[in-house]
Amino acid sequence: MQTRSKLGISKPKTNLSLSVEHEDGDPTSFSKAVRHSTWRQAMTEEFNAFLENNTWELVPRTPSMNVVGYKWIYTTKYASEGSVDRYKARLVALGNHQQVGID
Repeated sequence: MQTRSKLGISKPKTNLSLSVEHEDGDPTSFSKAVRHSTWRQAMTEEFNAFLENNTWELVPRTPSMNVVGYKWIYTTKYASEGSVDRYKARLVALGNHQQVGID
């Protein structure tokens, strides 16, 4: 039986990429987000909403306090037709550092 490999016939391999890349994508850190005015505006809106709602109050820190950290989360919201609807930035507490009954 004659096969293509025995006859020395071969096709060149074609490498395909199945990954999808967005043009800008959502930033994964504050340092990346702060470079873009759209994300700075979204963070400003989120911070102003906290101030308007009296979400927190600043108190002097004592050595016995457990300080809870925070992180910015960035998400691009799209309209039903696929266009960008808005840029959403959320400031969230890192709850894994909290202590039950104290924080």
